[in-house]
Order: sequence, then structure tokens, then C-alpha cells
Amino acid sequence: MTASLSTLASVLVVEDHDELRKSLVAAIRRSGFSASGVFCAEEVNEAAQSGLPDIYVIDIGLPGEDGLSLSVRIRERHPQAGIVLLTARTAPNARIDGYNSGADVYLGKPVDAEELLAVLRSMARRLHSGRREQDHDLVLDTDANLLLGPAARIPLSEAEKRALTRFALSPQRELERWELMEAFGSIEAPISPRSMEVRIATLRKKTADALGNATNPILGLRGSGYRLRPRLRFK
Repeated sequence: MTASLSTLASVLVVEDHDELRKSLVAAIRRSGFSASGVFCAEEVNEAAQSGLPDIYVIDIGLPGEDGLSLSVRIRERHPQAGIVLLTARTAPNARIDGYNSGADVYLGKPVDAEELLAVLRSMARRLHSGRREQDHDLVLDTDANLLLGPAARIPLSEAEKRALTRFALSPQRELERWELMEAFGSIEAPISPRSMEVRIATLRKKTADALGNATNPILGLRGSGYRLRPRLRFK
């Protein structure tokens, strides 16, 4: 794999078998990827504090939360991630469950290292291509309070500019609800959750108008907050 692709993709291996996890991480690193491993689903959140991985390699039979449930959770929160499920369950129904959970690829154990690496290379190409297509869909002119897109130049309020700035600076362009309430309001004049939702709806429409399409540009994340889908840079 060429460095130009592999260096753009980081991999997290979620596997409770210590030796297998270590060997997979070592093989993935030798192929040029950035890779790390964790023992269980509960450790995934801790690992993500240093940055969300691009690709997850997950054993279905994990202790505690199983790999299928973890895959569902990752897909909801990180829609663009690559997900590879590893399991000894190879029956058709098991594979269907795996794909229904949000997995991109379902590989049986024992894992063939070369096949796994080929899958990771393919995912890295997809991620790299998606980044080029989506790169800097929007520009935020902070001096003029304008959102610049391929279809229109949209005026913004100070609060809307603050919210978009926070989206642009946050990992994966995701913010929790309290962060948006803080961005739209102030310490002296906090806003209510309902008011925040109304302002998000307005900002969603402005963002869609700048892009010139009807695709939902600000996704709601179940029970947690919102994600800005298009990439954003500052002018």
C-alpha cells in the first residue's frame, strides 16, 4: 500500500484475544497504517479521545457489549467509518446480521491477514476518494459573517457563526447539545433546548441553501448532539 493512502487511514482493532489482537495490529502497522488495539467495546470510547479512527476491525464475540451492538453504535455516530467484522459465525443468517448492524465487510475466523489488509486498502481508497470529493464544501468568512458555498453566499448571525466555528474545530465536526446551546446563547443569556433546536433548523436550511441541494447537512445524533456533514474551512 502506498503511503499516500495508508497514512490517511487509522485503524482500531477491537479484539479480546490478546495474541490475535497484537498480531493483527502489528500486521496492519507493517502495511503502513496507523493502528492500535483495545480489549472490549467499553474501551473504544477511551481510545476515541485521542481521535476517532477511520476504520474499525471488530470481533463479534466480545465480552460485555458484543461486536454487533458496537457496530450499530459506531455507524450511528460515525457514518463514514469503515467497519470490518471478524467472527467464527459464517452461517448466512449471521452474515446478514453483521451487514444489518452497519458493517461494510464480514470476515470469518481464522482471519487471513492478506485478505484483511486488502480490505483495509480498499477502504482507505474509498475514504481518500470521499475526502477529495467532499473537501471544503463550505467556506466560513468570519469577518463578513458569510457562509460561502457552491450555490450561494448566505449571511449569518453572530451566534450562527459561533456554532459553525465550533463544528469546524471539533473532531468529526460533531457537537453535543450543551455545546450548541452555549454557542447560540451566552452565560448572561442562556437559551432553552427548544430554542436551540429552532436555531439548528434555521442553520440547517442556510447550510443547505449554500450547498444548493436538499441533502440534510446537519445530522442529529441520537440522544447526544449534531454532526455537520460538509467539510468547512475558514476564509
